[in-house]
Amino acid sequence: MVCSLLIWLDNTVLSITLETLADPVRGLNASPAELQWATGSYTLAFATLMFTAGALGDRFGHRAVLATGLVVFATARAGDYVGIR
Repeated sequence: MVCSLLIWLDNTVLSITLETLADPVRGLNASPAELQWATGSYTLAFATLMFTAGALGDRFGHRAVLATGLVVFATARAGDYVGIR
């Protein structure tokens, strides 16, 4: 359940970011093609990490890899929300 919540939260952040990128006043005035590239590259990175995590889970145990991934993801998201980076 926590994994689904984190994926939903991250997709919400992506949707809000796309709206801001497309805004000509506050954002970068991105065209629909540029927004599609941003979404596609995000999806490609996500799929690559999921494939890698699956292979690591086969080798080291799915529970350990899932717990490590959740900690890394939550730490990165918390840093984004607090403004650390």
